[in-house]
Amino acid sequence: MPHFATDAEFLAHATAVVNDLENELRRARPEEPGRWRALEIGCGPGRLMRPMSRHFLEIHGVDVADESVTQAREHLRDLSNARLHLSQYPGLADLANESFDFIYSHGFFPHLPSRERVLDFLREIHRVLRPGALARLEFSGVPVAGFTSRDLLEFAQT
Repeated sequence: MPHFATDAEFLAHATAVVNDLENELRRARPEEPGRWRALEIGCGPGRLMRPMSRHFLEIHGVDVADESVTQAREHLRDLSNARLHLSQYPGLADLANESFDFIYSHGFFPHLPSRERVLDFLREIHRVLRPGALARLEFSGVPVAGFTSRDLLEFAQT
């Protein structure tokens, strides 16, 4: 996703992303998600977390950049259900096994430097998802560090 100077610019571009995530919630699990715990991977300054927060009991964001987590804490300080985490590689080590009902990521995976880093994050996502939970990950349709759709299929079958 391109860089945007203001929240308004970002949300004008990201409205379709938010709508898509909300539609996925309704389609995949029709029961009330208000009891769910969600995680955004690569949350940046928390711009997607704000509109998504209304759907969840708790919403967590993780990012590898200290500055992004600091900005997100400031941006989301009025949301009592928002939790931010500074991540170290492989990214989700501080989060408990089977602790999330919904995990989403938009524009994060293309920034990973290698195929192995993508696989490490996918393994961690699998570890922190509850049984029957949903992950909605966006790869921008571009090969990510040598990672292909075939790799995704192979990973999903393991």
